[in-house]
Amino acid sequence: MYRLCSSEEIYEIGYEDYINNGGVALIEWANIISEDLPKEYIRIEFKYAEKENERIVDISYVGNKEKEEKFNVAFGN
Repeated sequence: MYRLCSSEEIYEIGYEDYINNGGVALIEWANIISEDLPKEYIRIEFKYAEKENERIVDISYVGNKEKEEKFNVAFGN
């Protein structure tokens, strides 16, 4: 998404086809199109850790409180 100038451009590249195909879609730089994300999704965020070659991975469920709670219990969040 980082190459797009506006969130409207996602529809020109077939965004709806990717999101509505019943499969899994991974979106890098999703913050650019946050208003156009599905109502419910799993967010995976990579953060820098203290050491140069280490990363922290945060996984969370977004958009449904009941599923968020179950997800958090299952993943120890």
